[in-house]
Amino acid sequence: MNIEGKVFDVIHRSDKVWEVVLRKKHKDKIVPISFIAFSFIIEDVKRLNIKPKDRIKIQFHLQSKMFNDRYYTSAIIDKIDMLLKDTGTSNMFHTDLTSTPFGDVDMKTGEIF
Repeated sequence: MNIEGKVFDVIHRSDKVWEVVLRKKHKDKIVPISFIAFSFIIEDVKRLNIKPKDRIKIQFHLQSKMFNDRYYTSAIIDKIDMLLKDTGTSNMFHTDLTSTPFGDVDMKTGEIF
């Protein structure tokens, strides 16, 4: 199965198990969906430098296990691809007034040299 979405979080459960959490919209609500990453998929997450707000595509399979007479289902990642890297928001207002991209600023007169 395949799913595309925006990364909400990357959780390091241990050295061998990570979780990649996506946010998806379902009936006017945004719900988190957790996917489990093992071994080479963890290396792909590191290599792609996947962070929150990145848009990714995950190919996964479902696996269920019984524990204490109840079934638990995990979504296990088979392949992960980066669709759009979040570049962050750029600040158009320069906060450091002593230096600008055009040169230094005289704080008394406001002159740029």
